[in-house]
Amino acid sequence: SLLQEILISMKDAGISLRFLSHITIFLPIFALLFCIVLSMIVDYEKATYTHCEVEEFLPSISAVIGGFNPQKFIWSISIAIISGPRLIFAKLNQNYLFDHCPSKITSVRLNYFLNLLEILSLMTLSFVPSSEIFIIHAFAFTTFIVTSLISMILVTYYLKDLRKQRLKRTVFKLSLLCIVLATYFYRRHNELCEPYVYSMFAMCEYMVVMCNMVWNASIIRDFVGYDILVERRLEMNL
Repeated sequence: SLLQEILISMKDAGISLRFLSHITIFLPIFALLFCIVLSMIVDYEKATYTHCEVEEFLPSISAVIGGFNPQKFIWSISIAIISGPRLIFAKLNQNYLFDHCPSKITSVRLNYFLNLLEILSLMTLSFVPSSEIFIIHAFAFTTFIVTSLISMILVTYYLKDLRKQRLKRTVFKLSLLCIVLATYFYRRHNELCEPYVYSMFAMCEYMVVMCNMVWNASIIRDFVGYDILVERRLEMNL
């Protein structure tokens, strides 16, 4: 008998990364702005309340994304939607760095691992509000900040990624400055209970998160011209 192998390749679907990139970049920005504005309008007194019971003008990011509804729901849904695409872009970025940094494979893998931890910690802090389980939320937020910062250092100064290098260095330096200031304001608030100090901490928090969004957007934008093709391969032996 004659054995022939017939390979049938069928293109089932194609997903534009341009569409995914727009969702991944802009959805969390709009969700965060919505949560801030609604908290300031509807829940201002509760959102700006602290244990010091002093006057504040800005709620913390933990309060606006996890303290009230529908803000909590809107933010959680937005993070759930973008987490899958962010995993895709993290993998694409790893492949890019493999090609351009062949002598630093271990560091590229470390950076990818940090990206995964960052995404996981963002999901955790979004789904576990500080008002419910503070320790888990605080740990997740710290992990989010640390993994993001280490990844920035690794990509910018060790792997020396040339894509948007000036922007990435600026974002990293601004992030580091805001983290230092946030730490200072947080400790000062807890020790002295001065008015508006916690609001300054909250402002630094927002800056750190926005820097993270800009950083991820700069990476995601490099892949907008790509498409994801799903193929079904059927093998028949006759």
